[in-house]
Amino acid sequence: IVKWNLSTGKRIRTIYGGLKVGIKNCEDLHCATISALSLSTDCKFLASACLKGLINIWNPNTCERLKSFKQSRGPVRALAFRRNFHQLFSAGDDKLVHFWSLDELAHIEALYGHHSSIVSIDSFVRERAISCGMDFSIRLWKIPESSNLVYTYKNQNKVEIVRFVNDEHFVTGFDNG
Repeated sequence: IVKWNLSTGKRIRTIYGGLKVGIKNCEDLHCATISALSLSTDCKFLASACLKGLINIWNPNTCERLKSFKQSRGPVRALAFRRNFHQLFSAGDDKLVHFWSLDELAHIEALYGHHSSIVSIDSFVRERAISCGMDFSIRLWKIPESSNLVYTYKNQNKVEIVRFVNDEHFVTGFDNG
């Protein structure tokens, strides 16, 4: 992970993975491709995820690692912070949406519904997340209600990315451009 200065175009700091610093058993440093990054809106937390299922929480100012989480099974493909809160959503090949509280540095719950890998996730202000998977579905997760709305589509192409525009609208991007 590289922190850059936009005015000068220079590197400020580099966070190396476990293999770079000679750690073979990577329990708390990334030893695989970093697949997702997300920054909390107050810039207090930076979350990074890798294809070995590891999520690291960093202080983005000092680049100090604060906590490591291991997602249940498989690569983590997507991360998203809830806007104005220290709540993080992660998703990946385990077909689950994981909900984390960074104020407590703890896993809160795993949400079931997708039937294949989840490739994108987003959150806005309300206590919700939206995800899309390789199963041709988009799911709007309502956390307080412990429910989700499923959007399906009859198309040969898969949704690769989903993003909230605001709390009432979202946009998608398909793999056909």
